[in-house]
Parts: sequence; structure tokens; C-alpha cells
Amino acid sequence: MQNSSSEVVYRRWCAGDAQQKLAVFFSAVREVACRDYSPEQIRVWSAIEPVTFTHHCQQASGWVAMVASRMAGFITLDSRWHLDKLFVSADFQRQSIASGLLVLAEQHARAQHAEAITADVSITAQPFFSAKGFEQTAAQYVERGGITLMNHRMEKTLR
Repeated sequence: MQNSSSEVVYRRWCAGDAQQKLAVFFSAVREVACRDYSPEQIRVWSAIEPVTFTHHCQQASGWVAMVASRMAGFITLDSRWHLDKLFVSADFQRQSIASGLLVLAEQHARAQHAEAITADVSITAQPFFSAKGFEQTAAQYVERGGITLMNHRMEKTLR
């Protein structure tokens, strides 16, 4: 775990962040979510082409959390107020990185008069989202490469 005394800087992501965002994604899936998903599920979940990943992230608003020169986490929020990605590197878990990123996304959505935000949340992230006021609306089963992964559709009303 990274030293928590380092200052976290939150900012909008930029095109130059693509490689670090991908590294955060791989760390979160392969080192954190592996507690709740099988090796086969982790393999298909993390089997993404860097170009596809970068393109997908560019289709949404996004913020990153930086600690020194390292990206600790990132979040994306699309135009339908769907949190498409919220990942924190294994080295920065339980340091309020995800909470800070979520606050930024919620502030952005509120400023645009969104009534609610949704997210498709992994088994691993479900307790975090529940603690932040999201309610589960459905259990979902997604197939990738012939392997089924479960996640939760969640929603939070913005007041």
C-alpha cells in the first residue's frame, strides 16, 4: 500500500493519461477484483485492447487521482449519467481515492441538472457503492469470451 501521507491531486483526465489509466485498470481487476472473480473471469475481463480502452474512455467525462507522479485511480461519467469506469490501483486501496473521484462525478452531474446516476458495479465494488447511497436495481450477467461475469446495476438519486 502506498504511503497515505502523500497529497492526492484530482484533475480532469487528458489524452496523455491513457497508459496510466490502463495500468490502473489492470491493477484493480487483476489484483483487487480477483478476490471475487475466478481466474478465467479475470482473464476475459482484463482482455482489452489498449486502443479500444482509450477510445471508450474518451467518449465520457473523466477525472484522475494523482499521488506524486503516479495515477492512483480514475472515473468516467458518460452523457447519460452512467458511471462507466471507477478503478483504483491496488497500491492505493482504502485511501478515499474512489470517494474523491465519485464526489467529482456527482458534482459534475448535479451541475448539469442530472436527477440520478447509474453504474454497473462489480461484486468487489458493490459494498462501496452501497455505502455511498447507491441502490441495486438489478443483478446482471455479462458474457465475455464464453465466460459469464456477474455485476450489479445500481442507481443513486441526486438531490
